[in-house]
Amino acid sequence: MTGSRRWLALTTIALTVAVVTLVAIGSAPTASDPHAVGSDAIAVPSPSTPDSSIPPADPARLGVAAAGWRTEFAVASVDLAEFVSGGPGKDGIPAIDDPAFESLDSARGWLDERAPVIALEISGQARAYPLAILTWHEIVNDTLGDVPVVVTFCPLCHTALVFERRVDGVVHDFGTTGNLRFSDLVMYDRQTESWWQQATGEAIVGELTGTRLTFLPSQIVSFAEFAATYPTADVLSRDTGHRRDYGRNPYPGYDRADERPFLFEGVVDGRIAPKERVATVRIGDEAVAYPYSELTAVGVVQDRIAGQPVAVFWQAGTASALDAPMIDDGRDAGATGVFRPVARGRTLTFERSADGTIRDRETDSVWSVTGVATGGPMEGERLEPIPHGDHFWFAWAAFEPATRIWTSSGAVTEPSPSGRTGLAAVLPEAVDGLPVGWIDVDVARLLADTTRNVDIGDLRSVVRRSGAGPHEFRMVIGEAHDDVRGSVFLTAFQASGVAGSRLAGIVRESAIPAPSDRGALPSGPTGLLSQVVTVGDAAILVSASDPGLHAAALAALAEP
Repeated sequence: MTGSRRWLALTTIALTVAVVTLVAIGSAPTASDPHAVGSDAIAVPSPSTPDSSIPPADPARLGVAAAGWRTEFAVASVDLAEFVSGGPGKDGIPAIDDPAFESLDSARGWLDERAPVIALEISGQARAYPLAILTWHEIVNDTLGDVPVVVTFCPLCHTALVFERRVDGVVHDFGTTGNLRFSDLVMYDRQTESWWQQATGEAIVGELTGTRLTFLPSQIVSFAEFAATYPTADVLSRDTGHRRDYGRNPYPGYDRADERPFLFEGVVDGRIAPKERVATVRIGDEAVAYPYSELTAVGVVQDRIAGQPVAVFWQAGTASALDAPMIDDGRDAGATGVFRPVARGRTLTFERSADGTIRDRETDSVWSVTGVATGGPMEGERLEPIPHGDHFWFAWAAFEPATRIWTSSGAVTEPSPSGRTGLAAVLPEAVDGLPVGWIDVDVARLLADTTRNVDIGDLRSVVRRSGAGPHEFRMVIGEAHDDVRGSVFLTAFQASGVAGSRLAGIVRESAIPAPSDRGALPSGPTGLLSQVVTVGDAAILVSASDPGLHAAALAALAEP
């Protein structure tokens, strides 16, 4: 690793399940990225076959270890440099391959009524997959209603998606690569060791590149709602063959909507908060996101996507899996369902009534978030589900940048030009024509890490000498890179109640050694030319090995 890359990597403390990962900044998704959930929401499409037109890839660009893989890395539909390690290696987060199940009564012994579960029903057979288990395993290879399925959950993206795992008559078994792309789980199939993007269900590296799995309708709902809807169903058991603290949340506090996502190496679409939950639907060429903040207020949305009518339900009562230290204690995030609004041949109009229930205007029947009529003339009827997701916004927008966002005041359709919010907004869009990527540094993790390293120690010193607590201090690192001139790094610091000029002084004293014989500019971390400037109440440390690139960065920061 070069000195400049080392400086960036050592300032990014990445935490998964007790694993520290050091990463560097990458690029945003390209326009050629595949579409996410459901290419046809009414008639779920058959899986596609590999695309023979995909050009050869350059295995030398692979940003993660290739050892131990028999994957055909010369075949890929994405830039191999976009992969980053999530910490654990291949199968370090073990998939469940031989799942055991228990009755609803048995599961009540350990699952709270509000506990979030993935609800799946195929051919009249239903099963619940608790996030208390999926948070630790991320993948379950199962068969339900004679259909081989893979049930997946990426905690970093809050993507709970289910696919049929049969492609061209071959049943595939899936595991975790230990890698991420745009913060999303990268799976692999054990038959060919092709790599698959969980958010899209598409093979993106290896023999099956271009193949798409079939999405199956599923929901995250409360255990109580699942049990009421499917009284004879069963539940994935904790008897997994692995010892895990099921029920504990290894990502406490991760679902704060306004925080930058973990290990996301792209530009966050800033139209709404990065980790706002959104109900997501794609039909034909149109993708739509329904923010939970909007759904909470209205309860029901009647909409049309690609000309087809849809009804989106939201109902309280489901705990967030990524909030409190214990999942069952999580805040009430609620649950969503997306349906074709037709029952008994009648098109229905839904609304939330004064008593909080969802009713149709035509018959005044009461409907659950699972699409079942629980009272009134339609009692017992079930609406046809439309495949949908419950993503964090950043994870959906990364793969569906042209998404229409539904709001009660009118659709927000244009992506924001930079997607930058908070401290990242002080960084320039580009330096000398080179785009500036950026990442947040988790200051609390930085302070808690015990790694003895001078670079990290200097950054800790800045935080401590500012007098601000870890939750009052912000740190963002930007980078622009040129293959000839190297990289320029812009490390921005901000502390509540601390003036930018004072913070700049602390940065100079803590993170930059005394001037050397390099000349006017002192030699900063790892021998880079370094200088501190202030922008409002932020202090920015500019470091580069190339004097011209360094000067260009300072000029970019000086622009109004």
